Amino acid sequence: MKYEIAYISQSGNTEKLAHGIADSLPHRDTFVTDLSCEEITGKADTYLICFGMKKEAIPLKVMEVLEELEGKSIMFFVTASVKPTEDNVKEIERRLEPFMPIECDYKGLYLCPGQVSDEKFEKLLTLHSQQPDNMQISEALEICKQTFGRPNQEDIDDACDFAREKLDIE
Repeated sequence: MKYEIAYISQSGNTEKLAHGIADSLPHRDTFVTDLSCEEITGKADTYLICFGMKKEAIPLKVMEVLEELEGKSIMFFVTASVKPTEDNVKEIERRLEPFMPIECDYKGLYLCPGQVSDEKFEKLLTLHSQQPDNMQISEALEICKQTFGRPNQEDIDDACDFAREKLDIE
């Protein structure tokens, strides 16, 4: 087995992304693991770790998995309700760095917009109705609206292109 896509998904955003990436890789060489109920096989050469960022925290399960990937190639696919800017990618990489194996081939991180939870959106709507002139709340509400339906097919296609490019797959 060459590739193992290991994901943890609370809302379904990351699961959708992980399976989209899996579909773009050679099927006979690719295995998908749902970290919420399975352990990684440890048999792949390359691990594509997919997870969602909530409150800027790396999930504990991702930290645990990274401990087992000494000598492997690793890349990350992260869904979050933040803009996929270079600065945001670097910040997530900074948070991941303490958990990365000393000996690994780090291939990169793809940051994908993920839909904001209904709970968070409702809280922002309530705050906005209470403080309609608060620009920070208005801006946050607009960013949330832009995440509806994300990741979409274009996001998944971009993630697949990123994976294939970094893994040198045509």
